[in-house]
Amino acid sequence: MWCCVDPVKKASLKSSIVRACWNLDKGLKTWLDETGPLKDFPRVDVDDEGVGPTDPQDFTLAHSTLLYWTIYIILFMTVASILDPTLSHVPQNLDPRPFLRNIANALPYFWGPGAGLKGASMAAMPWGMSLHITYMALHLYDEERVLLERYVFMPRFVTAMRFLHSLHRSTATPELATVEGTEGMVRRARSWLLGGGNDEFLRLVSSLDDIPV
Repeated sequence: MWCCVDPVKKASLKSSIVRACWNLDKGLKTWLDETGPLKDFPRVDVDDEGVGPTDPQDFTLAHSTLLYWTIYIILFMTVASILDPTLSHVPQNLDPRPFLRNIANALPYFWGPGAGLKGASMAAMPWGMSLHITYMALHLYDEERVLLERYVFMPRFVTAMRFLHSLHRSTATPELATVEGTEGMVRRARSWLLGGGNDEFLRLVSSLDDIPV
């Protein structure tokens, strides 16, 4: 859609994307109504081991809950990137903040007692996706970024963080793959999430903080 030069076709593509997003939103709500409540993950102290799975059913519900929140984050990213102007008037139900906080609260569970390697592999992608969102617009989601970054340097999370950093760099363009520190994370997040095709969005988010794009 971003690359389309035909305004009529571009508008049609945009409408198709929006319809698909609202259909998915409706489907998620229907699924939740039929399935029942999601798992609640209370916030724990950063040094707390957390409470891991109590049984297979609990583990299944926890994973489904995490995926539910992650899909809504992807829905937000998709809708926000095609609004005019970009990121304006995002529907309240797609506000990513509660989903980002929920994922941050859930992380100790998936690295907790009994979760094992399977738990870590389940939570790595949602954690990385959430960090990408917060780096995309630091000023908007700074509180959520702080919550998600609490675990970055903890020993039990180090392996997953190394994997996410490696994935982060491997999906970037060559000129962005070698940029270090916060600037590199921000630049790669914006390029990765938006495919480098939405210049208007990049200009907007760059005005929110001092990180260049």
